[in-house]
Amino acid sequence: MKVAVIGAGIAGLASAFSLKRRGVDVEVFEAADRPGGVLGTIERDGFLLETAAVGFLLREPTMLELIDVLGLRERLRSADPTAKHRFVYTRGALHAVPSSPPALLKSDVVPLSTKLRMAAELFSPRGHAEDESLGSFARRHVGAHATSILVDAVQTGIYAGDVERLSVHATFPQMVELERRHRSLLLGMMREGRSMKAAAAARAAKGLSGVLTTFDRGMQVLVDALASALGPRLRLRTRVRRLSRTAEGWRVLVADAWGPTAPPSGTAGERANDSALRFVADDGSARATELKVDHVIVATPAPVASELLASVDPLLAQELSSIPYAPIAAVHVGFRSLPNPPTGFGFLVPSAEQRGILGALYVSSFFPHRAPPGATLFTVMVGGAKHPERVALDDAALEALVLKELEAILGVRQPPDFVQAIRWHPGLPQYEVGHLARMARIDAALKQHPGLHLAGNPYRGVSVLDCVKAAAALSL
Repeated sequence: MKVAVIGAGIAGLASAFSLKRRGVDVEVFEAADRPGGVLGTIERDGFLLETAAVGFLLREPTMLELIDVLGLRERLRSADPTAKHRFVYTRGALHAVPSSPPALLKSDVVPLSTKLRMAAELFSPRGHAEDESLGSFARRHVGAHATSILVDAVQTGIYAGDVERLSVHATFPQMVELERRHRSLLLGMMREGRSMKAAAAARAAKGLSGVLTTFDRGMQVLVDALASALGPRLRLRTRVRRLSRTAEGWRVLVADAWGPTAPPSGTAGERANDSALRFVADDGSARATELKVDHVIVATPAPVASELLASVDPLLAQELSSIPYAPIAAVHVGFRSLPNPPTGFGFLVPSAEQRGILGALYVSSFFPHRAPPGATLFTVMVGGAKHPERVALDDAALEALVLKELEAILGVRQPPDFVQAIRWHPGLPQYEVGHLARMARIDAALKQHPGLHLAGNPYRGVSVLDCVKAAAALSL
């Protein structure tokens, strides 16, 4: 059996590696000049800057198995436990996020009236809609104010979306299940608290700490290890131009060399999403190869998958093109010496506060190895579903916006030693109301095309962990 994987982001790399371990003849085609997609690490002046995910929660056996098979366990680095505190910016100041419902009673993150409304969650009714927005679900349980502050902040840290558009069934299905079984989320957590603790203890016994984890030289370590393990099976600077179905399987037309147009410049995140790549021979003619395979795994962003599959199934392509995305800019700000740097994990900003940023990570606080001794590194997130236009700001304007917000929120007035912006296009997929129904239609369409598969974060999980878990479960 021969399999073609299109796209060498984390989903494509993990899928290909999983198949290779099973003895499958697999080949990966990546249009960019490096693997990893948006995932990667940049080294600058002793700082480690992530182009996308800062790490992953070590809670899935499949992730730990992958790490062990690649020989990377000794290179794991866990977040500093002393930097676990998270903050929300509200009412003009940072407030610590309570770690449990009882801690909320002592917290100043929301006023007393909101706490009383949240306590009334014990009497919340069940929802009956097949799909519901996160905002509607949250208001039914904790009220309007807690939704606009706490719930919005939580989703911002994951999806950078809009609570009124995101589907709670697609984004937080565990909450929907708690409601289904117990009606009240608080009752559900109290009733299932013992089993949850037992499950966590069982995971911990297997080496699954559940804490934020990365590698000694950043997430690039995982990308490089997967790429090295695939070896010549991974073909960079190779764009798939056309897919076609045959009686025996699939034909894949690839253009596999750069011509006079140089590889795209810019950051890893920008290169991975360059839409202007050209593949031509020195004489200007196309240089392409057609391959015959049994299965094709399309592991690209949904817009790219849509274009590729338009001639195969226009309706499937239309479904893929309808998946919305939220552009994001990650702006790294480094200081060699910053008096009284903040400690903790970072803060999130609810959209109701109308600030210019989504939040900031205190990277050097929870991952000290990402910065030189005594230095401070922030990663500030800008844009999202509500303000995609901010991602289009030029570097000078984006830097000015971020520094202004760091001064207003954290009191940072010292000029930074460097600022580096990385823009994510198309960005984070948005699982909006109707996403599960869309996925059902996509699954039905795929059944009409044996040997065709989709992989990646547009479908059933946006994290690195989700992509790795899906790759391990891939069945051909």
